Amino acid sequence: MNPLNSQQNQRSANGAPSNLTPSQQAQWLKNAAYWEAERFRKYRGGECPPVVFNFAPPFLFDCRLNCSRRMGIGDQLCLLSAIQVVSDRVGRENVQIWYDSAYPGSADVFGMGGLVACDPGTPAGYPSGHTVIPCQGHIMAGPIGDTLPAPYGEYQGNPIRQVFYNWGWHGLFGGQSITLRLYPDGGALRQAQKIASEYGRFITCTPLEVSRHNNNCDASAWHNLLARVDISATILFGCAPAERDQLAGMIGDMHLPHKTDIISGGLAQWKALVDIAPENYTGNSCGMWLAFASRTPTYLLQHETPEHRHNTMWNYKMKWNCKNIVLIKI
Repeated sequence: MNPLNSQQNQRSANGAPSNLTPSQQAQWLKNAAYWEAERFRKYRGGECPPVVFNFAPPFLFDCRLNCSRRMGIGDQLCLLSAIQVVSDRVGRENVQIWYDSAYPGSADVFGMGGLVACDPGTPAGYPSGHTVIPCQGHIMAGPIGDTLPAPYGEYQGNPIRQVFYNWGWHGLFGGQSITLRLYPDGGALRQAQKIASEYGRFITCTPLEVSRHNNNCDASAWHNLLARVDISATILFGCAPAERDQLAGMIGDMHLPHKTDIISGGLAQWKALVDIAPENYTGNSCGMWLAFASRTPTYLLQHETPEHRHNTMWNYKMKWNCKNIVLIKI
């Protein structure tokens, strides 16, 4: 039996182990909150990283994800952004990426990065002459197996800073700006152009958030935001195929007067569609990171939760310097 799938590792909706009674779960959450506050209170941003990888190109970033904690599309785009920053320093010819095409989203994400990237299958070993940077674990977990939230990134207010810290390179790459480049392939571009021609005037929107739990960004908040959209425009909502029913229910609860439709044709196609749209609206991590790689004006609906430091780290900030983002706080 895989210990990662054992009962004691299963979580309830509140994050506590599911095999605990309600009273035990309440105490577990109370204890967790206390130690989280203690950990952050004592942290002042100066701790040394547990691992420092040799900064010696050429690099092979092994991103064949194998972690019990879900690496969502936003997480993977964050990782890709950090790798692109490294490639800008050493030259793209000195960077390559391995990924697992069976892991949800990886082929789309790393395939759009403009770098040499492939699924190597089951290689006999790493190619000689490369410095291998292992990225199979969750980017917000420590490189030696620490699964706690990311204190350095939380202190900095920037998840990419945590990625560099985990590699021991946070002193080599400073600043708070976030850049991301994504290049949909020709097939995705043609599909997006076909969709655009079918709908005429449209805007794109990704409201469904399944990981960061910004619960106040509900259907009523989206109704109020999308009320500004011209009534003649069709609102195209994007999501993964498995999320269509959940998104359809959310759209119904918005009670919009506009024509709407759901597009779930793949990440590269959606990125190309966002680039064509005159306006983009998002409230989820994936949509936010895709917007960082686009010039389309993007209205970002964001619920501020100062007491939740890990969520706050992921929340957009002006110091990230993404010029096309219009932040709307609720």
